[in-house]
Amino acid sequence: MPRFLFALIIGVGALLNGWYRLGTPATDAEQAGWLYTRFGPNGIGWGMIMLGAVVLVIGVLMLRTWLVKMDEPKVRRDR
Repeated sequence: MPRFLFALIIGVGALLNGWYRLGTPATDAEQAGWLYTRFGPNGIGWGMIMLGAVVLVIGVLMLRTWLVKMDEPKVRRDR
């Protein structure tokens, strides 16, 4: 299975999870993290959204590369 599918799935999942986390109170484990101490209660949600956006862009670039590669003519060279 192409790797870009995994990147796209993880990116969309992280974006949705980050969107869901916005506005909800942080758990005790999340309050000890760097994002919470630096950016407050919404820092966890925004961090997940940023992570999801980066992984989604990487997945789209990988998909584009894969499509270009699939479109190239296959040349058979006889030696």
